Amino acid sequence: MMKATTSARGALSNPVEGTIITVMQDWSTWLKQNWHQYQDFSELLKNSIDNAKTSLAATTEQLPELKKANVVDAGALGFVVFLEGIHEALRWQAGSAKQIAAKFVQPTTVHSDESIAQPPLLNDNGFEDFHDIHDGSCQFQFCTECVIAGDNIPVTAIRQTLGEWGDSQVVVGDSHKLKIHIHANAPQRLFNWLSQYGELLSTKAEDMWAQYRHANGLTHKPKIALIADSSFSLPQETIVRHNISIIPLQILANHEAYLDRINLSRETLLSKLRDPDTRVSTSQPSPKDIESCFEKLSATFDKAIVLCLSEKLSGTYQSIKQIAEKFEGMTIEVINTKHASCSHGLVVDAAANAIAGDKSLDEVKRICMRVIEQVKLAMIPADLSYLIKGGRMSRHTGFIANLLKLIPVISSNKDGTIAKSALSLGKKGG
Repeated sequence: MMKATTSARGALSNPVEGTIITVMQDWSTWLKQNWHQYQDFSELLKNSIDNAKTSLAATTEQLPELKKANVVDAGALGFVVFLEGIHEALRWQAGSAKQIAAKFVQPTTVHSDESIAQPPLLNDNGFEDFHDIHDGSCQFQFCTECVIAGDNIPVTAIRQTLGEWGDSQVVVGDSHKLKIHIHANAPQRLFNWLSQYGELLSTKAEDMWAQYRHANGLTHKPKIALIADSSFSLPQETIVRHNISIIPLQILANHEAYLDRINLSRETLLSKLRDPDTRVSTSQPSPKDIESCFEKLSATFDKAIVLCLSEKLSGTYQSIKQIAEKFEGMTIEVINTKHASCSHGLVVDAAANAIAGDKSLDEVKRICMRVIEQVKLAMIPADLSYLIKGGRMSRHTGFIANLLKLIPVISSNKDGTIAKSALSLGKKGG
């Protein structure tokens, strides 16, 4: 236990006494000093919990925020409840699991970093600023997590540099797999930086300011759920701020399946695309992922709008539409945006702003249809190798285009197709 406590403390960049780490330390120290006096492990655990409770009560006096509010630390309380649950499981008294759980889950005033977050109202940087209501003690907006896998990940270097991105950082793992937690203001840029050290297996960014506003009745809850498949492009901060739910497309890399944005970051995808020995293809979302998204949102919303990648480019629209038509938990409007990537993102952004403006479902749909008609996507690829690799351009055509330094201009059409619209003279395409 002492070794585990030391490891946990080492994972924190700035361990603070009066939190869970203090209770863990006191509890494991008591065990080390007293274990030899007991022959019954259950009895040892029971008495050690009494020590943990004493340490928990003392947290109120160890942090100014806790003392001012006369509360205990939430993480420390959770640790004590965890120990009590283990002890109760060992004893396994008569009664259902719910009865046993109810014994420990009592209304208690606690402290957590998220619950006392002090968000500001919207400022020039796009972050919301509530200084006129709160004292602004929460400097960073997003609770950010990711898992990195690779060879020789520089754990110490990452831990030392991570503080430049935010606070409350926790780094757990080794040089082959690392889990990182940090409160930061730019999750996507942080993920981009971390991707240089390995493959991002999963990423998460939760808006703590939005959570605070929602918990304290400081925000207007949207009436419509906004959903999009993962092919659209918008900054992570925008996705989090507007609570956009994402249905992941499936990506196959040499027959190995990934879920877009779930266990495959954009940076890792690009690295696979650059690998000449890796063949990458996409597939529409699984029915299970679509249904799971609808089920989760139907617990909170009775209306939803889904914005899909052009049906001329993928079967995603038809798959989602078929499931939505049979779903009975809420009213779902599924729209074929006839766009992809950035232009798809513009439609999603327009819908997000309309929902935030308390527009009706019909009004949101009309706004989306107007943007769909007005937006046109035009792309000039920096590298023709992806077009050749994906079968969009033959090797022979690619060779001639590179030789003559011709670069195709690829544009979206009104029907949702993507085609070459012009040729441009430029640098060698690769």
